[in-house]
Amino acid sequence: MSTTISVLLWAIALGFVTAGILASCYRLITTQPMSFKLLTEGGPAGSLVALPLLAVTGPAVIARNAWRGRTIKGRAWGWMAASLVLVSVWSFIIGVYVLDVVIRLHIALFA
Repeated sequence: MSTTISVLLWAIALGFVTAGILASCYRLITTQPMSFKLLTEGGPAGSLVALPLLAVTGPAVIARNAWRGRTIKGRAWGWMAASLVLVSVWSFIIGVYVLDVVIRLHIALFA
């Protein structure tokens, strides 16, 4: 496997794990699952707080909704595939950002 593909897969995995951990922490604190409804509930101040949180937890929310849509509502496999592509791209972006922060911290602390 080439280095480029390896870094791509690591970034996707890291982004999805980051999204899942934050979504799980939100559920642990509030006892409600993370949802895009947070943007409309709670007025402008609530939306302002929810936006950065949803920007990071979005892949986990979409993956959960896609899985529930397939298993409970019987949606077509095409929706699941489209959700997988969206979740992968979004997770890659988050993963690259997290890797960048980790590398910068490493350089700042140990260089």
